[in-house]
Amino acid sequence: MSSTESPNTWLRGPEGLPGAFLLSGSFTSTDETVDEALDRVEQIRGEREVLRSVVPWAAGGVGAALLLAGALLLARARPARTETAEDEPVRAPVPAA
Repeated sequence: MSSTESPNTWLRGPEGLPGAFLLSGSFTSTDETVDEALDRVEQIRGEREVLRSVVPWAAGGVGAALLLAGALLLARARPARTETAEDEPVRAPVPAA
């Protein structure tokens, strides 16, 4: 299989008439170049599937690790509360001057 394309791309003037050419040429593909393009498409499709399956799991793992780290920081930042009388401050009378 081979194909040939001959695009002509040009600028158009205010009246819509063609002006200067931007691209004019012939592109030809052979069986070898078509096979290489198909191989590249298959490779890119495989890479995309890996990204679709790995990235969400990795993002979920990072999110879970950050939540755990935040919970640990909160737990360490708050002192333990005890309800014993020994921990209550003692009110001492202030002598009058």
